[in-house]
Amino acid sequence: MIKARNLCKSFGSLNVLSNVDIDIEQGEIVSIVGASGAGKSTLLQCLGSLLRPTSGTVEVDSQDIYKLSEKELSAFRNRNMGFIFQMHNLLTEFTALENVMMPSLIAGENKKNVKARALELLQKLHLSERVLHMPAQLSGGECQRVSIARAMMNSPKIIFSDEPTGNLDTFNRDEVCDALFSMCRQCGSTLLMVTHDKELSARADRIIVMRDGKLFAQ
Repeated sequence: MIKARNLCKSFGSLNVLSNVDIDIEQGEIVSIVGASGAGKSTLLQCLGSLLRPTSGTVEVDSQDIYKLSEKELSAFRNRNMGFIFQMHNLLTEFTALENVMMPSLIAGENKKNVKARALELLQKLHLSERVLHMPAQLSGGECQRVSIARAMMNSPKIIFSDEPTGNLDTFNRDEVCDALFSMCRQCGSTLLMVTHDKELSARADRIIVMRDGKLFAQ
């Protein structure tokens, strides 16, 4: 599902990724671990088309994504990828339901069908009573579950997640993890996540260790 070769990323004279090769299989759940500054988030963003690498190639579902134009890449990202971050990044002026609907509305899908799909996802995440609440009216765990629903809205082939439980207490962390893993398993989505949480990373199918911009174990 993901194939990267000789991936490098520099910011000025600072080399963050150094000739990284990585393969992620369809439906696999993979965690990327390592010390702060190891290059984990940069790698995730390069693989997820959010940050263009300095050199190297990234193929997602056999598509060399950095050969696409910006418009083509944006459409490809919308159809095939979902994103979950430590800060849930919900749009504060929209309800939970509207936030979840957004990716499919951007894709130009029928609004009635989009609403039905969003309600179904929120129900699965035990948020049926919160669909009309604004993000400021939701707990941290609820906001993160809304962000999971939003990420799953277009039934993406890949979910990219950066510290999805970093701001949560133990109870909400477990609840969010259970929801994320369950939905990825049900939909057959590949999950690639960066985390410092040892318990969360241990639940993955495979753990990748990064140090100084390189992969040291897979």
